Amino acid sequence: MIVLWILLGILALLALLLMLKLRFHVKYGDGLAVTLRVAGIGIPLYPHKEERVDPSDYSRRALRKKQKKAAKKKRKQKTAARGQAVQKKEPTNILAFLRRFLRIVLEKTLGYLCVRVKYLRVRVATGDPASTAILFGAVNSAVIYLLEVLDRFGKFDGKKSAELSVKPDFTAKETTVEVYLVLSLRLWQILAILFRTFLSHLENKKQENKA
Repeated sequence: MIVLWILLGILALLALLLMLKLRFHVKYGDGLAVTLRVAGIGIPLYPHKEERVDPSDYSRRALRKKQKKAAKKKRKQKTAARGQAVQKKEPTNILAFLRRFLRIVLEKTLGYLCVRVKYLRVRVATGDPASTAILFGAVNSAVIYLLEVLDRFGKFDGKKSAELSVKPDFTAKETTVEVYLVLSLRLWQILAILFRTFLSHLENKKQENKA
């Protein structure tokens, strides 16, 4: 009887683990930030936290290594800053990238992924009223297309409660885009995706061997 209760306890624990939901909070504003939340615990995934420098390490080799890392990081930051500057001027590029990214992710996750839009705020501005009006129309179309992709390929939650705002600003000179998405999957869904991917890989291998 004790063994049976132990087995039931193990099965219940496994069931709870499989039902565990993983939530990826993706924010874009001044920069990109991604946080994984599991059982109320937040784990920052991007940007990475800076490593603490050990003051007791004064070897030349360690200093050279740190200098190389710092130089590499600086180059990456410059590249990212240039990319962000271009994206800020072209909000349609940001929305198009977001649409392509979500479509690929939703297709790969076999429709299991649940996407919740917390907010999508776009303030369209170019410094020129005519250009702002044209860009405003393009951004509106991009947002509608993005929502259609979410409806078609995945579980779209929070459409009614989401804060969707696309407004023209004829006085400002730069367009601003703020996005907050929550992507969620349960652990059993991740295992199902991996299992189906593995089976698909085996089928492809068999077809290659036959050919």
